Amino acid sequence: MRSGFQINYRHSVGNLHIYLCGEFNGMCAWELIKTIRRQRTDAGRIFVNTADLKQVVSAGAYMFKSHMTRKQLPSDWLYFKGEKGFKIAPDGSRVIISKKNGSPPEPILKALIS
Repeated sequence: MRSGFQINYRHSVGNLHIYLCGEFNGMCAWELIKTIRRQRTDAGRIFVNTADLKQVVSAGAYMFKSHMTRKQLPSDWLYFKGEKGFKIAPDGSRVIISKKNGSPPEPILKALIS
């Protein structure tokens, strides 16, 4: 792809982990949709890591959001990791942000301790 876009994935404990790299445009959005459709398992969640995306083009984000409807995948099974996840994530899905040093935010630590 011209944008230098790469998509890698792996399955772990029944979940699908997808790693995006490069520029996220319309063609890349379509590749992500196809990957999710082909690789997802019925029971697992999907985690999309956006940390290595250089740019999110508005048309790509719109295409992904409009094609990932609740009929295809329950939105609470779709998680985005990283700041750029806010631009791509369809309504109802979740975005996970961690501190710069890699440790989880304090509220998560408190919830795990109590």
